[in-house]
Amino acid sequence: SMPTDDVAALRLEQEHVHEVYEQIASHFSGTRHTAWPKVCEFLNRLPPGSLVLDVGCGNGKYINVNPSLIMLGCDRSFGLASICRDRGFSIAVCDILSLPYRRGTFDACICIAVVHHLSTRERRLAALRHLLDVLRPGGLLLVYVWAQEQEKSANKGRKKKAQTPDEGPKSGSANRAQRTSFEKQDVFVPWRYAEPGKKSVMHAEPGKKSVMHAEPGKKSVMQQAEQCTDSAAQTGGEDKSSVCGLEGKEGSVFHRYYHVFHQTELRELCEELSSVAEMAEYYHDRGNWCVVLRKL
Repeated sequence: SMPTDDVAALRLEQEHVHEVYEQIASHFSGTRHTAWPKVCEFLNRLPPGSLVLDVGCGNGKYINVNPSLIMLGCDRSFGLASICRDRGFSIAVCDILSLPYRRGTFDACICIAVVHHLSTRERRLAALRHLLDVLRPGGLLLVYVWAQEQEKSANKGRKKKAQTPDEGPKSGSANRAQRTSFEKQDVFVPWRYAEPGKKSVMHAEPGKKSVMHAEPGKKSVMQQAEQCTDSAAQTGGEDKSSVCGLEGKEGSVFHRYYHVFHQTELRELCEELSSVAEMAEYYHDRGNWCVVLRKL
């Protein structure tokens, strides 16, 4: 069963979010090189000189999108923060529920693919409150979370590899990824670690199917993720790698926890914050539900 209190939630997130990203930081960073256009549009619309915070900045791929901004980043992963520091970025290591910034400091904030790693509704709502807290009145917040409802290619006649929502097509590709909606909202998504110079399971070699595309008689990653969820419930949250049998010969398999959001869920969370923020935009982009909030 999923966590019902903060102690259980912290335990799950520590094992299946924080520890995983520490172990895969360099490999993960190597697969996160393309800034998404809609996030770039948000950053490029901000006035020059705006002070902007990127919470869960990963390898910092958005920090230099608009050089006219003053951008700071923070991440829970020491490994990812070290990569940012080596790139010359201003970085802090912290948790989204304990941001070390003064209230009302920033003109804008982005939080891309972070809130879905929190395992209870109360913690997800608290995260949005903390993000808004560091903004000045009138400041803008952009949040992306994985969507339960996934896109499918408009080109029905052509086969395309499937991807998880935090990837999107490689730079320069005009193809949209074909995806299958998650059946459950709380899932463990496998990540197979590859040595430097090797491809991740999330990026298939030319002519080969990615792990997200199930071969005949085999489960897709989303099906495997849902199987992990069932197994975890049956075993009381024991080691998912042994429970799910997802170890690969070519590398260790780690399981990241996600709560995927249904169509109105992020909107409903934001409506609970209507006394402190108004919704400026709400849209679906690359397998994510996205919202722009303006602090009152």
